[in-house]
Amino acid sequence: MKTKLLSSALIVGTILFTGCNQPQNTIALEIEPEWILNPYLDGDSIAAVGCSKTHFKGKSYQQKIAVSIAIDQIAMQNKMTVSNSTVRAKKVTNGRRLSSSSNSSSLQSVDKVSVSTKVKKIYNKRNGDMCVWVVQK
Repeated sequence: MKTKLLSSALIVGTILFTGCNQPQNTIALEIEPEWILNPYLDGDSIAAVGCSKTHFKGKSYQQKIAVSIAIDQIAMQNKMTVSNSTVRAKKVTNGRRLSSSSNSSSLQSVDKVSVSTKVKKIYNKRNGDMCVWVVQK
């Protein structure tokens, strides 16, 4: 009888402990698309991924930067000469007014080669970064 009572108590205790032992805060891991690490996933011969941090001018500007980064990588795969420059300036007057500007440019050049690209997919990360998958047409 004691054995039966003890085993019943053990079963009930296990069920109660298991039910109450659920984690309170679970952290969901971000699963990024496979193309971020492997832009050749669909068999494209020339492809690249460009990622950009959040930008004060908004999502459209952030996407332009990400696409520009990917196109620079595609240009290098085509053995083009790639030249990039980014100039950022911030001006504070008497500690009251703040103005900032950003200029970004990319130059690709090669003899008698025209490069045409298209954006396949865009992925927005939880931290605000944007990644763009670009392939050569």
